[in-house]
Amino acid sequence: MLVREKPDAVLFLGDGVQDFLEASLPKGCRLYSVAGNCDFCCQESGMRVFELEGVRILMVHGHRQAVKYGLLRLELLAQEQKADIALYGHTHRQDACWAGSCLLLCPGSVGSAQCSYAVLELQAGRFDFSLKPEGSCSRD
Repeated sequence: MLVREKPDAVLFLGDGVQDFLEASLPKGCRLYSVAGNCDFCCQESGMRVFELEGVRILMVHGHRQAVKYGLLRLELLAQEQKADIALYGHTHRQDACWAGSCLLLCPGSVGSAQCSYAVLELQAGRFDFSLKPEGSCSRD
């Protein structure tokens, strides 16, 4: 997957072994990550807000926003943080929807049997995304 996509950055939403992920990143690829509910010894924060290519991104794992029960808390946090994109995990199910002008996006899970992920393309304050379907996480 990383070889095929050739990313400039990987955004990791928690519940995984970050050392393994960092070791497998292509040279020059940046890693942005947040801790998940299963990352007990992780030094990462549970929330991250930053800007890439003029796009404001909010990253959370999602357990503190109760995303398994709805996205209202995530939507309110995204509004508070003035995010263009709010990324979350925890459900391990791909989902994308709009809350006003903010994209709420769960890329799925690369660590599950139904392996899926998302690709974000950012440029000059604009973005596009694509969901890579279940089973698309081969090693190439």
